[in-house]
Amino acid sequence: MELILVARLVAAACLLCGSIIWGMSWTFVLERRPRELREMRTALQMLETEISYAATPLPDAFRLIRDRFQGNLRDFFDQLVRELGSKHTAGHAWQSSVDTLYGKMAWTQEDRSILLALAPTLGQSDRQDQLKHLRLCQERLAMAEQHAHELARKHARLYRSMGVLVGLLLVLLTW
Repeated sequence: MELILVARLVAAACLLCGSIIWGMSWTFVLERRPRELREMRTALQMLETEISYAATPLPDAFRLIRDRFQGNLRDFFDQLVRELGSKHTAGHAWQSSVDTLYGKMAWTQEDRSILLALAPTLGQSDRQDQLKHLRLCQERLAMAEQHAHELARKHARLYRSMGVLVGLLLVLLTW
């Protein structure tokens, strides 16, 4: 009888811990998105600087930016450099890199479409037009970042609490 009680307590603890981890993982994604959008906006600001002031060619600008980041953004710019080296257009390289990065980031489909809107003009138009589109992309990312902060602030506590409450409900239902 005591063995059954111990097994039920262990199972209840596992259910509760699992649901708490589930809630925390959703919270982590919510809180990660604004940070990732800010990092991408910073990278675009660096690209804008390289294009406008230094008149750096895109492959060299991508290399310089790549060396200033770690993790997923470094991989993103590394892929851009590789694809430009294999004779793809800047727009095609940008689109391919955004699509690859999308699966690794906490971005929404809207965030992805903001970045993809930059592909047709990147490397295809004059400097002023590229700068205009880079600024527009940064502004749209800033608005998305602000919205992501609001969502994280509103829903992070909800997901943490929901994880605990769902776990307690599962424990009560299985007990």
